Amino acid sequence: MTKDAFLTIIQSEAHIEGSNAAMVWGHAQSISESDKVWQALESESHGPDELVWQYCRFFGLQYVKPASCRQCTQVERWTKKIAQTESYRSSVAPEKLPAFEANLEELKAKLAYAIKYDL
Repeated sequence: MTKDAFLTIIQSEAHIEGSNAAMVWGHAQSISESDKVWQALESESHGPDELVWQYCRFFGLQYVKPASCRQCTQVERWTKKIAQTESYRSSVAPEKLPAFEANLEELKAKLAYAIKYDL
């Protein structure tokens, strides 16, 4: 890969202030075109994010994961599950309502546990 090819691939992300690509763009500008880093980067990457990650890893720069990669907490997970389960309440047959309520109470207990231990 060449320096120009690298900059062309990440340019769509580099204009976003505070992004990893913007940081790398500034750093890459100071690297000579004859530097061996350009041969070390894989050109078959899966987009600008992966290429930026490779560059950060090569130079020891701090790479911040995009917010969309954040995993939800157990509190968020159980809250969503309880809301989904409660939305099914009207479609539950009357003879299955006690089992449904027991399941709902179990989910609420799991939520309480997650809240208590900040999971």
